Amino acid sequence: MAAAAGCHPAATPRAAQRRLLQALRAGGGLAGDPPLHVFGVSHLPPDVLAALQATALHTPVHLYFPDPCREHWVYLRKQRFLLAHADDPEALYYEVGHPLLVALGRIAQDFCLSLDECDAIDERDPLDEAEPLGRASSLLDRLQSSIRCLQPELVGAPIREQRAGGASLEDILPALSHDASLRVHACHTRLRELEVLKNALLRFLADDPALQHRDIVVMAPDIGAYAPYLAAVFGEPAQYRSDPLHIPWHLADVGLAQAHPLMNAFSQVLDLAESRFTVSEVLDFLDVPAVARRFAIDAGGRDALERWLRRARVAWGLDAAMKAAAGAAAVDANSWQFGLDRMYAGLIVGQDADGELLDGILPLQGIAGGTVEALGQLDRLLGELRQVRHAFAGARPLAAWSAWLLERLDALFLADPRDAAEQNALDALRRLTAGLAGQAAEADVHTPLPWSVVREALRGALDAMPERQAFLLGGVTFCGLVPQRSIPFRVVCLLGMNEGEFPRPGHDAGLNRILGQPRRGDRDTRNEDRYLFLEALMSARDALHVSYVGEGVHDGKPRNPAAPLAELLQFLDEQHGLAADAKAERPWHVRHPLQPFDARYYERDAQGQPRHDPRLFSYEPTFLAAAPAGAGLPPFLDPPRAAPETVAGGEISLGALKRFWRDPVRDALQRGQGISLQALDDNGWPDREPLETPLEKIERVDHRLLFEALAAGRDELPVEPPAWLARSGMLAGGAIGEQTWIRLRDSLRPLLAQAQPLFAGGSAQPQAQAIDLDLGDGLRLTGVVDRVFHGAGDSLLWFDARPGRAAHLKDLLAFYIDWACLKLARADDGSRLQATLLEQVWRTRGGGSVLVAQRAGMLDAVMAQDDDRLRHGLRRLIEACRAAEQRPLLFFPRTAQAWAASEPEDRRAKAIAAWEGDGFNPGERDYAPGYAALLSRGLDLFDETGPAHRAFIAATELVCGVLDPGHTTLLKEPRP
Repeated sequence: MAAAAGCHPAATPRAAQRRLLQALRAGGGLAGDPPLHVFGVSHLPPDVLAALQATALHTPVHLYFPDPCREHWVYLRKQRFLLAHADDPEALYYEVGHPLLVALGRIAQDFCLSLDECDAIDERDPLDEAEPLGRASSLLDRLQSSIRCLQPELVGAPIREQRAGGASLEDILPALSHDASLRVHACHTRLRELEVLKNALLRFLADDPALQHRDIVVMAPDIGAYAPYLAAVFGEPAQYRSDPLHIPWHLADVGLAQAHPLMNAFSQVLDLAESRFTVSEVLDFLDVPAVARRFAIDAGGRDALERWLRRARVAWGLDAAMKAAAGAAAVDANSWQFGLDRMYAGLIVGQDADGELLDGILPLQGIAGGTVEALGQLDRLLGELRQVRHAFAGARPLAAWSAWLLERLDALFLADPRDAAEQNALDALRRLTAGLAGQAAEADVHTPLPWSVVREALRGALDAMPERQAFLLGGVTFCGLVPQRSIPFRVVCLLGMNEGEFPRPGHDAGLNRILGQPRRGDRDTRNEDRYLFLEALMSARDALHVSYVGEGVHDGKPRNPAAPLAELLQFLDEQHGLAADAKAERPWHVRHPLQPFDARYYERDAQGQPRHDPRLFSYEPTFLAAAPAGAGLPPFLDPPRAAPETVAGGEISLGALKRFWRDPVRDALQRGQGISLQALDDNGWPDREPLETPLEKIERVDHRLLFEALAAGRDELPVEPPAWLARSGMLAGGAIGEQTWIRLRDSLRPLLAQAQPLFAGGSAQPQAQAIDLDLGDGLRLTGVVDRVFHGAGDSLLWFDARPGRAAHLKDLLAFYIDWACLKLARADDGSRLQATLLEQVWRTRGGGSVLVAQRAGMLDAVMAQDDDRLRHGLRRLIEACRAAEQRPLLFFPRTAQAWAASEPEDRRAKAIAAWEGDGFNPGERDYAPGYAALLSRGLDLFDETGPAHRAFIAATELVCGVLDPGHTTLLKEPRP
């Protein structure tokens, strides 16, 4: 057509377009051509539509447009628009019609207006007249019907009728939970989204034998972000087996740029100009084999670097100058320079580091060993990245950018000659960057260009690289949420509907001048994505599965869904009368637990029905072994015995005994069964510096400050924080850090005031006591009681404190073990012994709450026991510890304390609340990383007729009998 129009390469685009339209209107040999059919379009730019109109003068043009609504809906507007134009007489012609249609269909609405102006013949599918659907329709059917018929009142109509008849929402909504046609799943991570998706697909396939794998499509705005997890959840692609739990699948819309880690690493380099240099980004970059190979960092060095960086509290930013340029305070705390300085200082001072500063730097202890060379290589890598970032700030000709990028490829990456895929990826990157020089030579362009322009050109070239996968190959299709993907499927699944990620932001580097004066038909990425969501919703024939990351994996805080999904949820709430009730359970909205092995997926009652939300289920055989029908979930271990067996003789260390009773379930599974969930206990990298006033509890900063003040004989903490805290990276900078320190000083003041008189001379002088106890029958307990000090009145004082919280049952157990050892070891020398465990609790005073220091309860019950009873108690604790190696003890400290400290009639309810938690706080069962949940899987601790309950009660009674044999506080007898 360009040749027919007489277009010349030097002609302007507008002139070429005008000549093309003239040629099309003139005919140009189009007469007698077969009809032109145009498929898969939801909108067209004005010039393309004009070309089709000109073509239609000579040959029929059939344009197939998937109109979501059978009514004339081009004059619908959002409620916000109508309110803003309430005084405009022309606005009287507009109405809302359907909130979802006007919110999501802007692109199609403009296209309908353009088609109206073309005077095209409108032919509609006869099935459009079959709406609306009957009363028994599913939620998805009613939603789609309401959009097609422009009748939003169809959604929720049965609910409103029942409520008009006097029924309450509490009675109506539970019945809707069985409607799986439309469900929105809130998960913690992308991996959990895929795990939840697999279970949902298996349920769809089990409920409908006619459903085939090829009838299912899974789409995501960034399908490449899910690609690394697909094989881990669904197995290898394109594998077909008769196993009903296997789902064959294939992947589409992932190009070479996302198919190899080297490509992803190069994409990271392109974005260094805007990178915050977070520790996770740099370590992810280092995890690319070609990068690690170039800088000679092996797996051992990589692991050592991760440990050191975590302890050095590196968060983001190269140095203070970069943080200042990013708008933060010009301080080096938590930057890479800060962390490297601490590690180098630790390497210099070696094992002599005692908290003293070295030239104003706090040395990091433990920098030694054969992996120290990795520290220098990391420094070299950061130097290369720093140079790259600095170069991006300037401008240079395109050919110079090409040569410079080729040098950076060689400086950052080293491919394995034996790895053909890696070698091909690096060669492709070299061709890509060398192509920039070729383009500059062809166009004879020598103007210096900023990096932002070059980066967008490289991004476009990366995205256009070949090796894309085909779309429909059989099995479940995983693909991107892009145009021409929303064709009818029986089951449509949408992943990654996260706020900030969808609708996808546009990247134009400020070059797209069209956005300054938009017109109908112009490209609009955000509105196009909104319409893709509407198309996906309308394409689902039987079910629509939507998921998003709805809770923080570290803090459990709720996260917002993408705007289109939020509008859908709001519409469903309004139509079902739930908009004003934030606490009501939404049948279509499912919040999933953090772990796939959570007991709520598996627990069943005596009738085999789910004990919890019936929408939570799992087909994962790893967590559900074969069991007789109706038997529910099999226990993780064999049924427990009611009491531990007696183990005679041998020696046990005091440290091992205390470690076991600090967390019996964890210790028993690790030591006795060889099971570790340490990988699940990873809190991830803190990619931001401390910005809150509370310090991390795991660091026990308040505990260390208290004992330092007591050792120095001070009755007040210093005005300024000590060097080990101020230069550690734990304390926030500026006013936040100052406020944190003030709060710490104020909270510890009551503890200091109450503790100082207990020590001789007002200062804590350690007098650790070595013990070697013969407990009878050849059983020995050895170790060191290290919480012993020179007390007032020339006594031996055992002392500890729990700043900021009350003492728990496990704290009392630790005290009991130390006290019993100390008293039995010094029984014959007439030493005067004292003991105090201080705690802090909130009390109401003067109309407000204050933190008060007090002596922990139950200490007197322990200290009143004679030597024989203490010896017997130690033996019982040791026997339970040893027996747990073969059969873990069902002792869960928080739940046991709730049971033992309550009145008999309240014990079961209080223990269940402590075990399962509430809507705001997790229960002990859900404590990370999941040892309690794993051990209790398939066990009902509160079924009074079951062996698990008897074992739990036996363990609780054992501990309570040791701590409080008279039952003055624990397991008190019922009132007469």
